[in-house]
Amino acid sequence: EYTYYVQPRRVARITPTGGRVVGGTRVTVYGEGFDAYPGIEASNVRLGWGDAHTRGHGDNPFATNLTTPTRLTDGTLVVESFPAAGPTDAAQLYLAMNEYDLLPTNVSFLYYEQPTNFTAIEPTGGPTGGGTLVTITGGPFDRYSSVASDVLCRFGENYTRVTRLQSGRIECASPARTSDGLVDVHVSLNGIDFLPVLNFTFYADPIVSALFFVRAVFAHVRHL
Repeated sequence: EYTYYVQPRRVARITPTGGRVVGGTRVTVYGEGFDAYPGIEASNVRLGWGDAHTRGHGDNPFATNLTTPTRLTDGTLVVESFPAAGPTDAAQLYLAMNEYDLLPTNVSFLYYEQPTNFTAIEPTGGPTGGGTLVTITGGPFDRYSSVASDVLCRFGENYTRVTRLQSGRIECASPARTSDGLVDVHVSLNGIDFLPVLNFTFYADPIVSALFFVRAVFAHVRHL
C-alpha cells in the first residue's frame, strides 16, 4: 500500500528566525499540514538547512545538513538547527515529510556569530528589589537584530529585555529577586541561545527603621 500526501510548502513563521553558526538552536516551525499522512511521526520528518546545490553528496544532496524534529503536531515542528555551511548568512529551509523528498519552504534561517567579547558590566551589583540599570560593554551585539527588545539579559534564572542596543554596548534593568548573592549574567541575541557574560551581585534592600535629627549649635566668638 502506497500513501500519497500533500507536502506543506508554506510556513507561517519560525521562532527564532536565526541562531548561532555552531547550530543547536531550538527552532519552532509554525504552519499547518505537518501531520501529512496517517501514522507520521517526528522521526519521519527531515529539515534541510541551506542550498541543495552546495551541500551533501550522492543521491541525497542534503545528506550532511539534515536535522530531525523532536516534536510534531499538525501546526508545529520543534527542531534544532544544523551548523552553518560557511560565512554567516541566511539559509533557506527545506522540508521532507518522508525522510527523502526535500522541497523548499518559504522561510530562511539567519546564522550569526555569537559575541564573545564582554569587557565590563556596570554597576556590578544592585538591590534585590531590581530596577538597577545595567550596562554591558563588548559585543558586537547587533549581529542578529538592531531592535533592542529582541535581545535578552538573564540574571541567574530571571530574564529582562534590553532597553538600549548599540553594537558595543547594551543596557537592561536588573530583575527583582527573593534572595541576595552572586549570580551569572547571560546574554541572548535571539531570545533562545544564551552566552555567559560576567557576574552581578544582588544585595538586600536597606531598611530604614528610624530617623534621628541632630541639632547643631554654633557659638559665635568675637575676637578683640
